[in-house]
Amino acid sequence: MQVSLTKSFYIDFVSKIDKQRYEGRFTTKKLTIGDMIRLGAMKARLSEGFSYNPVTGKGLPFFQENLTEMVSHLAVALIERPDWFKDPLSLHDWKLVEAVWQEVFSFEESFRRDDSDRDGQGDKGADSESGEAASPTEVVSPLEGTGGPYGSTSAMVDREVPVITKVG
Repeated sequence: MQVSLTKSFYIDFVSKIDKQRYEGRFTTKKLTIGDMIRLGAMKARLSEGFSYNPVTGKGLPFFQENLTEMVSHLAVALIERPDWFKDPLSLHDWKLVEAVWQEVFSFEESFRRDDSDRDGQGDKGADSESGEAASPTEVVSPLEGTGGPYGSTSAMVDREVPVITKVG
């Protein structure tokens, strides 16, 4: 079975902030190692080197750190996008950016699943040629305070987290 490294999807979103309707076709790709490095560099540039420290609560606020993650991921992963999404930093509704990011992220996550999770039906993402969306995969919003875009704080439950202290 040949795996498609691209996925096309359609977004139809009405913003509660600016009352505009945003619709269009997107195509994303599976990130390469080089893409992942570019994503990290872009995120560092957008956040001006700041990052959120959950232990101290200092640094870039959690919400903004996750926005930089999403915008950076989309900038690197999207190979086709509507004109209105050429510069997501100029948009006003973060939920629109999140809606696009969730599609891209769920496609990226589909490569991390075990074959046993697929119930014999292959990849559950959209058909990259027809662009028809399959049933949506539940993706926890990184902006709802449950953890970063690549995990949640619930993954830490029942694990001991070491505290590093200065000796001397």
